[in-house]
Amino acid sequence: MDKSFIELLKYLKEEGPGYDTTNTGLFMYSLIKMKKPNNFIEFGTGLGCTSFMVAKAFQENNKGKVLTIDDGSQWHETKKKGDYNNFIKEKINKFKINDFIEFRNEKVDLNTVNFKENIDFIFLDFYKEPLALLQLLSWIIPKSNKYCNIFIDSAPCFWPAYSMLTMLIENIQKNKIPESLLDFCNEKEILKEKINNSKFTLLNIRKTDNPTHQNSISWIKIEPVDIMVKSLKHENN
Repeated sequence: MDKSFIELLKYLKEEGPGYDTTNTGLFMYSLIKMKKPNNFIEFGTGLGCTSFMVAKAFQENNKGKVLTIDDGSQWHETKKKGDYNNFIKEKINKFKINDFIEFRNEKVDLNTVNFKENIDFIFLDFYKEPLALLQLLSWIIPKSNKYCNIFIDSAPCFWPAYSMLTMLIENIQKNKIPESLLDFCNEKEILKEKINNSKFTLLNIRKTDNPTHQNSISWIKIEPVDIMVKSLKHENN
């Protein structure tokens, strides 16, 4: 194990408890190592625990890149000294993951994200309100890869988000597209085609209770409709 990874694990142990991302970072690292996707988007960098671990997994896979975005509006809550942008970039340098991560210190704006690849993995760690999530999903689904994994932090422990996601996926599984999802979408025909040709599965992962109340993750999996088992290599084609 190289020194930079040891330093990263130490950082994860020290800073992870603040937003309960210690085990989330390890979980995402393991998934990326196993599935070997080409990209990972994160809206809400925080202290970087998750995105740093994913970038390290990409480095070990020798493929893939993280795009992580945060305007640092909650930086003052950490009571850390210095500038948020410099803090994150210094850590990226320290952990030697520069080639596998892009950090943007800005507010998430779906009109300017300008991500040109089909999305393999995306982690939403900021908005939990149902309408905000619908808007995000209306942007994600048309841009999703054939196999796509969407993670929404804390959604299962916020009743409005939990209820909306449950009803949304139940309708999509019946090939019924809620009008509110279509209203937000700028790529309606692509959205309809994706839903028509894909299987959507919702899994709610519950973690141990913690003081931050960030004790759960909603995991939406998108994959082709099929009756045969295919090897993992098909996911990244």
